[in-house]
Amino acid sequence: VGTGLGDALAAPINPDCSLGPWTSSASTLTPGRHRHGLIAYGDHAVVVGGIAGQDGSGLTLDDVQVAPFGPGGTLGPWSPATPLPAPRSAPGVTQYNGYAYVLGGRNGSGYENTVYYAPLCVDPDGQCLWSHGYDDGASYTRIETVGIDPDGSVIVLGGFIGSLDLGGGPLPTFGGSDIVGAKLDAN
Repeated sequence: VGTGLGDALAAPINPDCSLGPWTSSASTLTPGRHRHGLIAYGDHAVVVGGIAGQDGSGLTLDDVQVAPFGPGGTLGPWSPATPLPAPRSAPGVTQYNGYAYVLGGRNGSGYENTVYYAPLCVDPDGQCLWSHGYDDGASYTRIETVGIDPDGSVIVLGGFIGSLDLGGGPLPTFGGSDIVGAKLDAN
């Protein structure tokens, strides 16, 4: 999905793993954005949050939009889905076992440690329900990387200044900027 313009480009993956030529899809994401998250789920693309516009001075978005993949890498029309509980740009985004995970990112003025998750219920009306947890109001928390291990647990890496509670009590701090790595089980 394009960098703040709302356009989408696609290229075929050749048998030797090289990319074929890039082509533009007729489907336009509105508003155009950058620093968004993207999930490919089944036969749909799901775009999460971002910053509206090209120059970085736009509004941080809370919207979620869904488009079906078409033949030859094209995208169908974008449809709004249930928005995130709060705006996010540059989040870590992944999906596993029918759930989408949106971790950290920025809220327009600082880093966030909130984890949102939702069933990926990409149905004809594109609606999804979001839940969240792990937001303790730390003075500075960032999630840098997110992944899913073979058991379905979410792995997050980042840092914090102040305090951070991932559900088992506040983590110890060593002063200054602390590094955190966490494994969150599928429940």
